[in-house]
Amino acid sequence: MKIFFIKLDTDIVRDVIDYAHEGYTEVSIPEDVPTPPGLLGGFYRWNGTEFIYDQSLKDEINKVTSHPEYIELNRKYELLQKAMDDMILGGAL
Repeated sequence: MKIFFIKLDTDIVRDVIDYAHEGYTEVSIPEDVPTPPGLLGGFYRWNGTEFIYDQSLKDEINKVTSHPEYIELNRKYELLQKAMDDMILGGAL
């Protein structure tokens, strides 16, 4: 069995770690069952025995991340990150 720990918001998976921590629920799944791709994307639910993909959660996230203000904010974040990398690494990138 694969054992890991999940942080839930009601039944929505918000975080997954591989060590016990307060506020996290222990989960074990068979070794031959793959961990769902995008599990940390915020659109999976845990029903107590398995992860359930929820398209309505994904649609909600896509609605937010496709908003023009979000896109502009993300562009500015990337520019700021590049500037910081240049400062720290002396333009080595």
